This record gives sequence, C-alpha cells and structure tokens, in this order.
Amino acid sequence: MITDAADFWQSITNQTHAFFHGKQALWRLSLASNTAPLSPIDETLYEWGGALRWVKSDASRESLCPDGRLENGHCSLFRTAGERDKVFQPMPPALLQLHRRLKHAFDPQGIFNIGRMYPEF
Repeated sequence: MITDAADFWQSITNQTHAFFHGKQALWRLSLASNTAPLSPIDETLYEWGGALRWVKSDASRESLCPDGRLENGHCSLFRTAGERDKVFQPMPPALLQLHRRLKHAFDPQGIFNIGRMYPEF
C-alpha cells in the first residue's frame, strides 16, 4: 500500500525507487501508450499511462526494440550492466544527416564530445 503518493512519484521521477536499484541493464522506452508489453519475462515499470516504460533486461537492443517494433518511439540504454556498443537507438539516415549538419554548424572543428552519443560524429 502506498502511504504517500507524492513521495512515491518523486522516487520514480528521480529514479531513486527500489525498481531502479540493481545491476541489471535498464532501458528507457518511449512509445505509444497502447503498445503491447514487449516481453513477459522482463521486469517493467510503466509511467505516463504506458507511454514511458523502464525495462530491466539483459537482452540486446535488437531483441528488445527490433526495427519497426517501436513505431513512433525509441529506446535508450539508461544504465548498462556491462560494455555495450550503442546507448542510443540508431537514427534513420535522413535524421543522421541532419544531426551531422547541426553538429558541424555548432562545432566546425569537430572537437566536442567526439563519439559520445553516436560513433558517426
């Protein structure tokens, strides 16, 4: 039973709730609220009526968020349980090109945060 709803929701907002503790990889999924559960075996916390989901899973990005599965949504690796190559969901080619142009406009010398979010820039 929840005795103080404000404290409960604050712990969810700040990722201090017991759900966020542990060593397992933690994924943040933003998707349509009516999307069916992705996997019955993964521990999932639902926010925003199901539009924001926190999933504890050691599954790969490809098995958790296959192409087309998160239509109009995305998934990000919030906490890793080990070494992983990509934290953010790969961008479609047109969006990647736009990001490259923006980065070049703000950082023409290419010296800031090289490869931090995406290895492409």
